[in-house]
Amino acid sequence: TGVSTNETTGWSWYHSLQVSAQKRFHRGLTFQASWTWSKFMEAREFLNDSDLRPAEVISDQDYPHRLTLSGIYDLPFGRGKRVGESVNRFVNAFIGGWQLQAWYEGQSGQALGFGNAIFTGDLRGIVLPRSERSISRWFRTEGFERNNTRSLANNYRTLPLRFSWIRGDGINNCDASLFKNFHIAERARAQFRFETYNTFNHPQFANPNTTPTNTAFGQISGEKGHGQRQLTFALKLLW
Repeated sequence: TGVSTNETTGWSWYHSLQVSAQKRFHRGLTFQASWTWSKFMEAREFLNDSDLRPAEVISDQDYPHRLTLSGIYDLPFGRGKRVGESVNRFVNAFIGGWQLQAWYEGQSGQALGFGNAIFTGDLRGIVLPRSERSISRWFRTEGFERNNTRSLANNYRTLPLRFSWIRGDGINNCDASLFKNFHIAERARAQFRFETYNTFNHPQFANPNTTPTNTAFGQISGEKGHGQRQLTFALKLLW
């Protein structure tokens, strides 16, 4: 009743500038930073069945900016450190051996598209200033045809799949940990760990609804996988 074929006619290309910096073991501090500025384009889908080649468009995996910062700091307390260098063994058991670790991740949001929609106006004008965005109105919805009975079905599509200047919420997350090491014997030690995920309880929003005929068009109804702040306590024995 039919014939199906698969063709390897798609392609993609990626360009980036990558910068990193490291500082190791300087007064108990190890620090690393990296930043990537990139653009990821692809041509993997046809806008219309009659098109001779796939449409070149910004990829849904394009994230122009990505910044990561991480560091480990041996707190300067206890024997052999700047504070409490000559304290006795009992006091050192409380103030010595503490280590602080932190990780920050920042990333641009995902490029959005609106399907085979009807739009009249300037697409660049639908972007709201960051101070005006909210989960109930992430971008301007004026100019889109919202009536479901007028949806396009048999038409030659010209609206691109995605737009590089219309994006969902990005990533802005920080995790932090506090460790305490206890030396029990020559080959054994214990470690107390206090860890926080999404330390500042910053919301990480999912992409907004991008279907013009949907009543929730332009609204956000979920979060990314980071979730709310989490606190964990643990005790480990290492030998």
